[in-house]
Amino acid sequence: MQVRERLTRCSNGLVKLSLFVQKAAQKPPVQLTAVHGVICKMNQSSIYAKLEFLRDQFIAGELKPCVDQELKLNGHIFTKNVWVEPHESGELAVIMLAIDKLFITNKYCLGAIINKSGSIEYLSNEQLWDIGIP
Repeated sequence: MQVRERLTRCSNGLVKLSLFVQKAAQKPPVQLTAVHGVICKMNQSSIYAKLEFLRDQFIAGELKPCVDQELKLNGHIFTKNVWVEPHESGELAVIMLAIDKLFITNKYCLGAIINKSGSIEYLSNEQLWDIGIP
């Protein structure tokens, strides 16, 4: 049996390990592929859907600020943090889900500015980055 391996970096920053296994009489080689982090990687749309749900719960008063609460989502364990901080036009509410991987922690956030007038401005992850969160 012959085994060759190749490491490549994917466009999303993950490292892809390709193993080519060939038995003596087998042609062409069988390719087995594993990407570091795939076990923890899940569809980001389901993460953001959960964040939107949690943000709506917070705005409705059904979710209170919390620190490092465990949340299971599609078989993966996330850490949930919800906090409020002052903002120039009212209060900024932030909902964050984080998942620990081998060497890094991925953080996903959504927010809302609750203006003094009562109006609500929804913030994306990128808009939160622009103001320094997380």
